[in-house]
Formats: sequence, structure tokens, C-alpha cells
Amino acid sequence: MFDEKEEALKIYSKLENLIKTKGIKAQDISNYLKINKQSVSNNRQLLKSGKLPNGRFLVGISKFFNENFL
Repeated sequence: MFDEKEEALKIYSKLENLIKTKGIKAQDISNYLKINKQSVSNNRQLLKSGKLPNGRFLVGISKFFNENFL
């Protein structure tokens, strides 16, 4: 069964690890996703609290890291 909190925390952990190891700034992500820096922060906080943000952010952040670091 799908556990939203567990999945959100896994995504948060991987995202934070990539941000720290690659030296990514919220501004880099916001520029790529064409959203403001505060929205990036809010979505990261949602993940941290165990809630999934909107699909656009999830798909966009996945695409950002796939294109730039894989």
C-alpha cells in the first residue's frame, strides 16, 4: 500500500542529499522550474513534514537532477 508520508520523506532525504553534495541553491531550482524561491522552500518543507507537494514540483525536480547530475 502507498504510504504518502514514507514516500515524501524518502524524496526529501534524496533531494537534500543531492542539494548538499552538489552545492545546488534554491535559486538554481527555482530558475529551472520557473517558480519563485519561496515556492521551492515551501515544497521542500512539505516533503520534510511527510506531505507530497504538487506533481509539477515533483516531476520538475526529478527532471532537473536527471538532466544535470545523472
